[in-house]
Amino acid sequence: LFIYAYDVIIDSFTSVFDVIVYRYNNSDTLIAFLASNRDNYIVEAFKEFNLEGMRFLRLFFGAGVFVSFRDFSDPNLIYDTLENDLFDVFFSFGLIGAIIYLGVIFKGFYMLIKKFNLVLFFCWLSITMYSIIAGHILFNAMSSLVLILVYIIINNIEFIEEK
Repeated sequence: LFIYAYDVIIDSFTSVFDVIVYRYNNSDTLIAFLASNRDNYIVEAFKEFNLEGMRFLRLFFGAGVFVSFRDFSDPNLIYDTLENDLFDVFFSFGLIGAIIYLGVIFKGFYMLIKKFNLVLFFCWLSITMYSIIAGHILFNAMSSLVLILVYIIINNIEFIEEK
């Protein structure tokens, strides 16, 4: 059935997902396709990131979610995100926040490798890589709930397996 209807399936797929197919065909690499121009946002954010004078402290502590990478002396400051959780955390909460964020991710991987649970490993891998590449996990209540629930399951897997 699949072989017989191959042309119809491909035509249907390309018409339903035309924007995604267009972006994929016009991307130089798979990473560029997945990043969806977020890599350019990050480069521009570092150009705007001001560390002069006492502002160097924002490297360690960030400037908060509402300032992020922007220059807080600008009276027309607008709320903006980079749509990349790792860099949003870095600019908002500094190196300390980014290290804690990555620490939670790596702790989850360490525990899953130690417990050798492949299903949860790939689930955690998918969630965290989506968070790092595409964002919209940490700063979105519905998506962050999935991240939190999987992390709770990882931390309590022995208790769950006993039941």
